Amino acid sequence: MPSTQPDIPALTEELLAAIRAGGHILAVIKGSPDPDAIAAAYTFRQIAEKAGCQVTVESEQQPSLPQNRRIITDLRLPIRYEAVGDSVRFFGGYAVFDHQSVQVEGVTGAIPCLVHIDHHQTLESALPARFRWIREDSGSTSTLIALLLEHLVPAQGWSVAEEQKACTALYFGMYIDTDGFSHLSELDRRALGYLETRRDRTLIDNLASLPFPRPALGYLERAIQNQEIYRDWLITGAGFVDAQHRDAIALIADFLLRNHDVEMAVVFALIRQEDRLHLDAVFRTPSEAFDLDGLVKRISPSGGARAFKGAFQIDLNYFSDTPHPILLWHLVRLTTTAKIKYHRDQLEDTSREK
Repeated sequence: MPSTQPDIPALTEELLAAIRAGGHILAVIKGSPDPDAIAAAYTFRQIAEKAGCQVTVESEQQPSLPQNRRIITDLRLPIRYEAVGDSVRFFGGYAVFDHQSVQVEGVTGAIPCLVHIDHHQTLESALPARFRWIREDSGSTSTLIALLLEHLVPAQGWSVAEEQKACTALYFGMYIDTDGFSHLSELDRRALGYLETRRDRTLIDNLASLPFPRPALGYLERAIQNQEIYRDWLITGAGFVDAQHRDAIALIADFLLRNHDVEMAVVFALIRQEDRLHLDAVFRTPSEAFDLDGLVKRISPSGGARAFKGAFQIDLNYFSDTPHPILLWHLVRLTTTAKIKYHRDQLEDTSREK
């Protein structure tokens, strides 16, 4: 994990060179848009426009939480929620934020990846990007964007209002990804020192005070009913969850971890989206030292994690038309719970060997 202080002036020059190489850039938010990814995409769009380029923001999914929809509305951030398809040829390149992989179906291979900024563990087979900045010692992608923004604001001639809008988005993105600033690295503290005096405090207070989404309460009740404490882990399933509420799984995992004296909270659910079906699982741990990314990847190589948080998703579309959804859920719940217990036992066996 890198610990050196970043050379921000050099990084901003590299970033601007990558932006200018694209002209019109497609900024992709992979997965469900959360405040960190939204803030990164919004601020990048503003930086690129100041550099004389154009950015179209695309999201693979609709935002599911009220706070995520609210921040998109308040930022007046235009997002397209359908793939660009054949029109990808009109873009000079694409950018990805807050995700380990820059692989985007229908985009990768058609146009170059120009920018990749993230704070998760780097994938071993990372695809090339003209500008890539990955810092695992950063609590959020918003942290990294904020450090770049601080240098770019005077250089690009941002107005006070423009800076406040971007700083507010980045502040909230950092707030969410660091669990209310409870897990801050040296980089986070440096970025926070810049953001906290420039944010819109009223908007931040309004975003942070939005209630637990009403649909999520039903899923929470189901997860509590299904929860099982196995050794020092809490494992539970929330049943079938509509795609527009998929982020409720993470909220439930955070809630259960706060309210139980456990070393791991794992919440999984079957996600329905039109004719698609996925198994989503979310992991939360209070231990920064725990190798959560290694654990998640042993369960599902396509998953990943950083300190405190992890997740994986498995395609179950073959079963999307099952005439017996209750039986399917029963099978998924038993199998997933057994697999997670197995990996908990493996940790115990490894510890004994040492």
